[in-house]
Amino acid sequence: MRLAGETVFRLPAKLAGWYCGLYEYSRHNCVDEINVGMHLMCRKEAIYHFLYGEKGFRFSGCLSGIRGNRLVASFHHAPSRFDEMVPYKRHLRYLDHAIVMASNQVEHIEQWVGQGKVSVVPHGVDVDYWQPAADRVVGERLKCVFAGLHMRDFETLEAVVKCVNQSNAPVDFVLLCSDRRCESIASLPNVTWRPRTSDEDFRYEIQSSDALVLPLNDSTAVNSVLEAMACGLAVITTAGGVSDYLRPSFSLQFQRGDSAAMAETVICLAEDRELLARMQIAAREEAQNLSWTSVARRIREVYTQFGG
Repeated sequence: MRLAGETVFRLPAKLAGWYCGLYEYSRHNCVDEINVGMHLMCRKEAIYHFLYGEKGFRFSGCLSGIRGNRLVASFHHAPSRFDEMVPYKRHLRYLDHAIVMASNQVEHIEQWVGQGKVSVVPHGVDVDYWQPAADRVVGERLKCVFAGLHMRDFETLEAVVKCVNQSNAPVDFVLLCSDRRCESIASLPNVTWRPRTSDEDFRYEIQSSDALVLPLNDSTAVNSVLEAMACGLAVITTAGGVSDYLRPSFSLQFQRGDSAAMAETVICLAEDRELLARMQIAAREEAQNLSWTSVARRIREVYTQFGG
C-alpha cells in the first residue's frame, strides 16, 4: 500500500485530501484508510482506533458496523481550534465512540459524535525516559524553560521575561522552540534561545531546569507540560484544558495574558527554594499517574464500555 500510495493512488489520494474538508488530511491518510478498510473486511467484531481523529479519520465511517466492527477516534485539538482543523464534521457521527484529551473538549465533540459517546482519557508520558536528572544541582539562579510552539502565547512570554529582568531576580530563561517569534525574546538579558536541538539535548535542558514557564492561548493535553512534570519541574502556565493534568501542589495557573502574575510567581520561586523543592517532588509523583501503562488501562476500560 505504501508503494501504491506513491504511484497508482498518488493523484486520487491527493484529490481526496483536497475534497474531504480536513485541514491536515493528506494522501498518506487516504492510503491508510484504504488499508484499514481492506483489513476490516477480513475481521469480525474488532475495534479500530484512529489515534489522530482530526486527520486520520474521514471516509472510514462508511464501514461502521460492518461485520460487527466498531470505530473509535481520539481527538487532540482544543475547541477554539477544532473548527479550523475539521471544517467538515458530518462523518464523525459514524464513530461508535470518541476519546478526548481534556474535559473542555467533551461538549464540543458530543455535538457530532453523540451524547454519552465521548470519554476523557488523558495523554500519557514515558516516565522512564522523562525523569529527573540524577545529578541535578540546585544553582544560585533559577532556570526556567519554555518549550514547544503549538498554541504558545509568545507575547505574554516576552512580557514575563521583561518583568522578571526588571526585578533583578536571579532567573535565566531557556527557549526550546523553532518559532521565529522567539527571536525578539532572545535579545533580552538572561535568555538563551535554542531553535534546534537533538532529542537528547532537548531532554537535558528540561531535566536541568527548575521550572516550566509556558503561557498558552488554549490547550488540551500539552506534551511539554507532561514531560516537565515527569522530570520534576514546577509548572507555571495558563489555565485551560491542561488544568485537568495539574494540581496546586506543583503548579500555578493564570488567566490568558496575565504576565504580571506569572512573573511574580517566577520571582517567588527564585527566592523560596524550599517551596520549589516541594513542588518538584509533587510534579514527579503526579506524572507517575500518567504513565503509558496507566493510560493504556483506561483506554481498555473505554473499549469495554461497548463490548470490546
